[in-house]
Amino acid sequence: MGTLNLGTNGKIQATNIDLSGDWSNAPSGTIITHAYGSMGSNFSTTSDSQVATGLITSPLVKKLANGSASGTSRIHVFCFGGNRDSNTEAAQDVTLIYRSVNGQSYTERDYADSSYYGGYWHPHCCSMVDTSVGAMGAGDTVRYQMYVRSRGGSNTVYFHREIGGVSGSPYIIAQEVVN
Repeated sequence: MGTLNLGTNGKIQATNIDLSGDWSNAPSGTIITHAYGSMGSNFSTTSDSQVATGLITSPLVKKLANGSASGTSRIHVFCFGGNRDSNTEAAQDVTLIYRSVNGQSYTERDYADSSYYGGYWHPHCCSMVDTSVGAMGAGDTVRYQMYVRSRGGSNTVYFHREIGGVSGSPYIIAQEVVN
């Protein structure tokens, strides 16, 4: 452990601090990198299949391999905000979190949140912990994207709907956290 000394000129001086350490020695719970994205435009669908919304994180370059042991990490993913709506149609919308590793195709990771019945206005509120052990190693690039589905099809559901003065953008955040 290094020592932090206050020098005679009133400035903090660091001595014996090893800046060459690696992230595997970071305390458990330390956020070591993050990525995020936001969406400022409307997005709706009537599809009964999952559709990419365009709400996607910037690339996150992993510092550690995924896992649950010491010296590994996991990624916490959060989606929140925005304005969900079904335009008064009796509809069910389902949102999902998808992941792409090293530019490969997006694959489903987890159900996120859902709503049923028309005329609602409320934000997204979902999260997941990505602990897939063999999927990612240090140096891999990962991105997360939200998908939406109009369950049963034919009804319009809005993943995000701009309504004058009552809605902000939805956000997606991914944080790599040391185990």
